[in-house]
Amino acid sequence: MPKMLDFPRPDSHAGLLYESGAPVGLDDGKIPDAKKRPWLEAVSAIRIPHDYPDWFKHRWRKWLEQECFVAELTATSRLLVGSGIASATEVGLQLHHTWGVPMVPGSSLKGVLSHYLHAVYGPDLEHDEISPCDPAHPQPEQARFRRPRLAKHKPSFPPGDWQRIICGTAEYDDVRAAAGHVVFHDMLLVPQAQGEHSLMLSVDVLTPHHSGYYMKGHAANDYESPVPVPFLAVPPGVKFLLAVGGDRAWAKFAAEQVCDAVRDWGLGAKTAAGYGRLEPDSDLIAPRAVSAASRGLKEEVAEWARQHAPGNTLFAAWEAFIQSFCKAFGERLKGVSDEEERKKVTQPVNTLIANKDLKLSNKEKAALREKLAGL
Repeated sequence: MPKMLDFPRPDSHAGLLYESGAPVGLDDGKIPDAKKRPWLEAVSAIRIPHDYPDWFKHRWRKWLEQECFVAELTATSRLLVGSGIASATEVGLQLHHTWGVPMVPGSSLKGVLSHYLHAVYGPDLEHDEISPCDPAHPQPEQARFRRPRLAKHKPSFPPGDWQRIICGTAEYDDVRAAAGHVVFHDMLLVPQAQGEHSLMLSVDVLTPHHSGYYMKGHAANDYESPVPVPFLAVPPGVKFLLAVGGDRAWAKFAAEQVCDAVRDWGLGAKTAAGYGRLEPDSDLIAPRAVSAASRGLKEEVAEWARQHAPGNTLFAAWEAFIQSFCKAFGERLKGVSDEEERKKVTQPVNTLIANKDLKLSNKEKAALREKLAGL
């Protein structure tokens, strides 16, 4: 039985309080109506833990920026994720287990994206009964974005191949189970400077007008009294960090589509009422580090450049060096689909050209870089 606590302090752990420290009654495990709103208002006054900004910057964000496409998203409306989680206030909320800050699970992002790809790019509704694996599908390109169908009383079929690449798939008769090529990390709150957005929670209210219909299965009528249900939500203005990793080209596409989905559709509960909208603050930021596959190629490039770099400062020698490099690595570099990653792979050669000890004119160095960029 949870221990009865006094009203929380601003430095309390919001997640622990919301899940285990609510002043519940001994008979039903719910907060008495008279105490519910005052207690929630006290919880909503809890601020971001003072150690969280350092952890977020130096451990969480620093690591994700090495491997993932990242972007900051700002909530333009109230956000309610995890409403189905068991709670003493009847409406749950997803909070980080360690820090107690609001978060959006990566699985929620994957679900929103899968639905969005199906609705925006998938086949027309009239072809809903046709499996995307059918070679005679009338819309083969759109079928690639088809979600799986898991209906109980209809034949089920797997997702389209692009859905399988991005989100993975379960086992089907004609498709083997496989993990997706894209990793959706949890979206955590971005700490801000103390000010109007320093608070991370706010009190909202849901007012069912037909409690008997929703809770007891009675027929809906027009004479029941509304029953306000206060709960916690994330207020507008709070920022979250989106991070999508995995295969470079697919991760970039998935991250772009997630940004569109949460801006236009929203995520979490009550999106039909305008909740859950998030607006990207800027364009996606590409990973700082090259992928594992390209990292090996970059090491090969660096070793080749050390062995074949001209020992003189004649432009003709360096021009021949670049031509030899293009012949040795041109085809393999074409397999690096992301432009920013390709630049990082060729960085060892660019570093040699940019060396101040290389006595070539700026015009000659620019010509060498232009040939290298033309790969």
